[in-house]
Amino acid sequence: MQMKTVSLFVFLVLAIILFATPAGTEEIENFCHDPEALAEWEAMNNKYPNDLNVQALHALRIGLCEKIDRGDIGVADGIAIFESMRQAVLSRVFKRQMREKGGNSL
Repeated sequence: MQMKTVSLFVFLVLAIILFATPAGTEEIENFCHDPEALAEWEAMNNKYPNDLNVQALHALRIGLCEKIDRGDIGVADGIAIFESMRQAVLSRVFKRQMREKGGNSL
């Protein structure tokens, strides 16, 4: 269970970096086709094939990038959707860890 927690933490930090927009910029950067970002996502996907949180967020990213490419949604909306799901995953993992440690409140 410890390794799964570490993998999720590393993945979520990576997700923040990959989808972050530098402060003060007017144009939102699209990392969907960035070779470095693609390689990092594939490495994380391959390293943690049984971590459903990693797999779900990776699949969501693929789908959002496809929708952005087709023009169905904008980059900002894609980022907002991804961040919403990432926060839900973090919350779920945190609550599970608290239950496993015997904590019942924050």
